Amino acid sequence: MHNASTTIKFISFLLILISYFLGFFLRENIAGGAEADFLNHTWPAIKSFQLDFIYTIKNYGKFGEGSWPMFHILNAFINPFTDTQIKFQFSITCISLLNFFIFENIIRNKFKIKRVDSLLISSIILLLPLFRSSAFWGITENVGWLFLLLAFRYYLKLENSNKQIYFNKSTIINVFLICFFSSLALYTRQYLIFFTIFFILDLLFIKKNFRIFALSLLFYIPFSIPGFILIYTWGGFYDSSNFTGNLVQEYHHPKYILRNLPFLFSFFSLYLIPFLLLEIKNFGVIKIFKKYYLSFFSCFFVLLVLIFLNFFDFLKNLSFSGGAFLKMDYLLFKKTLIFFALMSALGFSMLYQIIKQNIKFNFIIFISIMIFCFPKFILQEYYEPLVIFLFFILFKHNLNFIFKKNINFVHFTVISYFILYFCGSFYYRYFVFI
Repeated sequence: MHNASTTIKFISFLLILISYFLGFFLRENIAGGAEADFLNHTWPAIKSFQLDFIYTIKNYGKFGEGSWPMFHILNAFINPFTDTQIKFQFSITCISLLNFFIFENIIRNKFKIKRVDSLLISSIILLLPLFRSSAFWGITENVGWLFLLLAFRYYLKLENSNKQIYFNKSTIINVFLICFFSSLALYTRQYLIFFTIFFILDLLFIKKNFRIFALSLLFYIPFSIPGFILIYTWGGFYDSSNFTGNLVQEYHHPKYILRNLPFLFSFFSLYLIPFLLLEIKNFGVIKIFKKYYLSFFSCFFVLLVLIFLNFFDFLKNLSFSGGAFLKMDYLLFKKTLIFFALMSALGFSMLYQIIKQNIKFNFIIFISIMIFCFPKFILQEYYEPLVIFLFFILFKHNLNFIFKKNINFVHFTVISYFILYFCGSFYYRYFVFI
């Protein structure tokens, strides 16, 4: 029975992997805008860098890319498959697969589970529609996640090397690699600066290790030089002279945090529901209800009041963005926003219970990821697969109910949920959205 179980798990993993490459060859584009982003922004910028680096930097805003140009520069000069679009896109599909392997390695080492189990649980990111679309169409997101995962990996090594984090050769190497990969992540996708913010706050207020903090600054200073050169060249955080509109004041600003928090909560709900179901299976409905009901109903009541006061009226008229649960509210509940509020309250409740398990440390993570609430329009791609990475890697909370009890049922529940999510997204994109 043990051998049969292992065989079934391995076959399930292979089927998910096959579906990933099949999606590329079928030109799957569940994200909708991935193809247009590639053709109109990403590809022209890469080719322009190959022709004239200085011109492209000075006129980067003309290409309409919201992200900084690390992705484009690396691919223009290092990627040998930029002679045709399809070869380049397949190269990014393969590079995106590295996210899965690094994620799998982190999970296996962190939770001490068998490789077949870590392979299967990690493969859920290969079912995520937006992750897949970014991979298949060669746009920037997944390379940013790759750099972030590498920063996570060396951060965990730093933590595990010694609880006191002594100042030795291993520590210096780990800190250097954390700073290096988190800087690359920032230059690829600006919002990934959240990890740098978290890392610095963690050193100052949790670990209170000022020697490591000073060492980190020593590494971050030279890594920040390219950013300062860009800011000097552009006269700001983006190429305002060539970019239509005010990218900071109009589209990315802290003033949007309050109205965007329900989105953040709803995305935690979307990606963590299968793990809530596993909690219910292990501890029973009554115990889980007692654990979550107060935070859930408190948040739901506040959201209902804000809906009644028309604070969220803008949500009823979004032509794009908003995420899966808002779209479901539109389709199934006639834009009442009640379903969206329920899912947001559920996400808040789950996030609240995670933070409670290590308040100082987890709250610093929460403060750091609030930078994802800066955009005027919230896109789900900002959080996929961020929430899953945070849940398994960065947050400090008890996940024994996942890895220590009936791992076969865990695989069945989690994989089934994300297959359902993938199929629902596919149906919406190709049969409803049109």
